[in-house]
Amino acid sequence: MSHPNQGGFDVVIGNPPYVNRRELSYRITGFETDNVDDIYASCCERSAQITRPDGRLSLIVPIRSQFADRDESLRKFYERRFDAIWVSTFQERPAALFQVKVRSTIITAAGYGSVSELHTTLTHSWIEAFRPHLMATLRYSLRPAGSRTPNWMRASSDAMFELIDTLLAKGTISSTPLVRVSDYSVGFKKTATYFLSTYTVPPVTYDKTTHATVPLNEGKLFVQNRKDQLAASAIAASRLAFLWWTFTGDCFNVTKGTMSQIPFSPHAYGQDTFDALVELGERIEEALPGRALLGSQLREVRGRVRDPRTASSHRSGRRDHAGGDRPHRSAAGDPVRPRPDVQEHRDFRDDTAKVAVRGRGVTRDIRTGPLPSSDCDRSSGSGSSE
Repeated sequence: MSHPNQGGFDVVIGNPPYVNRRELSYRITGFETDNVDDIYASCCERSAQITRPDGRLSLIVPIRSQFADRDESLRKFYERRFDAIWVSTFQERPAALFQVKVRSTIITAAGYGSVSELHTTLTHSWIEAFRPHLMATLRYSLRPAGSRTPNWMRASSDAMFELIDTLLAKGTISSTPLVRVSDYSVGFKKTATYFLSTYTVPPVTYDKTTHATVPLNEGKLFVQNRKDQLAASAIAASRLAFLWWTFTGDCFNVTKGTMSQIPFSPHAYGQDTFDALVELGERIEEALPGRALLGSQLREVRGRVRDPRTASSHRSGRRDHAGGDRPHRSAAGDPVRPRPDVQEHRDFRDDTAKVAVRGRGVTRDIRTGPLPSSDCDRSSGSGSSE
């Protein structure tokens, strides 16, 4: 760690390499961050060492630096070295900071001594046309002293820090309590972008051949009884859960640790609140199976795809001499037209059958499950978020 009498650079700016230590043919040792599995942490530590006590430092680093347990030694080092730290966060979709799409964090630090101010931004998502204005419109929020919020949590405002602190003081969803395994669970898809996929009944999922299969990439929270399951599912499907994930996660992976720490305890706000959560969970559960109505349509489409007498001309795009689509023929030779609300087509890049449902404005890869059909889908849909 540098000292006021040791000098250094007025300004240090960099983008350290992101390389796992196991990929190196040599060893980097002698740093407080030697336990971090990526050498970017050692580069960040060295950058701080060569910065003057009254200088400024700014580095572009992986988003994991803000929250990962394995990167804690880097955060602790910076909190001891600098008096003020500003942390901004950037998504990779719909636009990214670099041509190589990665989720990035920019750490800017100043002063010397134990950190007295930690400022963070929300997670920024933007379109490419907004890029010239991105940095000029950054807004930082100051984490209150003694805050319960974890690590370098992102927040949209000072008031949001206060809200999360208030909720955390009451407990988290794991206060239900959670158990290792039971007959009652809240499932969730382990990746996300624009919404979280949660459910109490596993959604119907289809593989490339349109066969129903078990959900892949699935995580679960187990609780002790049915009412706890419904209450926890209502919380997991809420906007609060989504905000918590965007504030504390990496904007792609959805982990059991993140979901189990959603800052709302089902039993902490009285019986009336708990009963309301149970009722809401029932309503969500009743609404979700409606999305499975597409299953009969998929079976119909699958039958057409597998029947060469009805599918070949449709996929090849042959047209009759009058210029119209040539109708399919049944075994008896009668014309058979596709249903007007379902259109089958083939994506030759990965040979994946897809279904487009007209009038719904949605095309969904059938591997990810049925189409949503309720207002609950934004926070609890079973489809792909990619």
